[in-house]
Amino acid sequence: MVKLYQFRLSARGRKVFKEARVRRRVLLGLVELLAGMLVSFSLVFKHGHLEAYCEESETGTLRRSIRKRASAVVGVPFERVWCDPVESEPHLVTLLRYNADQVVHHDLPEHPALFDGSYVQDMVGARALPGLRLRVAGAAPGFRVRQLYEWVGLPGVPIRPATDVEVRAAGIGRLKVAAASATAADPELAGRRAPEVRAKRAIVHLARAAGIRPADVRWALGLTQRGVEAHRARPADPCALRATRVRLALEDAVTRATWTRAKGS
Repeated sequence: MVKLYQFRLSARGRKVFKEARVRRRVLLGLVELLAGMLVSFSLVFKHGHLEAYCEESETGTLRRSIRKRASAVVGVPFERVWCDPVESEPHLVTLLRYNADQVVHHDLPEHPALFDGSYVQDMVGARALPGLRLRVAGAAPGFRVRQLYEWVGLPGVPIRPATDVEVRAAGIGRLKVAAASATAADPELAGRRAPEVRAKRAIVHLARAAGIRPADVRWALGLTQRGVEAHRARPADPCALRATRVRLALEDAVTRATWTRAKGS
């Protein structure tokens, strides 16, 4: 019988999820492993929380697979993965809020709406990972995304993707950061793995549409003109393009909300 379970992944006394580069690589590995099963997650400091569907008879195998996949990516041993059933929809909603609130819980400097270690980015459309379709709607039919916005301190309305004018105003520096986050790529876009290629291609196409200078694009990506043209000659992933625009708009929404609260205090 398929049930919803919560899994806890913990490193042995090491804050392996402190760096964005590591968090993103582990996340990509877990998404590949748990494609079609994930409901929610958070990866912070030395532990991760995952909610996923699994056959009751296969929980042991999945626990070992999660541990093995994370250890292979990070290169350090993880403890035995803990697992327990999610008892009800209210229980799941509590876990959803817990995962969204990890930044505050651990007093991290990031804003919870922008933290790349939780499922929030995927739920609001600010990240697009191949194969990831979070099963929140089926697991918690009464849950609404506006609740998630409220939990992270934003108005409960969908974020509209940034326009070309807004992308240009953001500039190449923010565009690079946003595209890397939207694809779970290395923050510096180092290497030629699929996430880095998706991010670079999105940057090149969005920068051209927004009228950002080619020289700025070359500088930000560390590419020659031929390298930029090679990315431009191939179509960018539409999901990566949209997620990057949403990420930029989400950053602006956080800034507005923070400024509004500061004025009111």
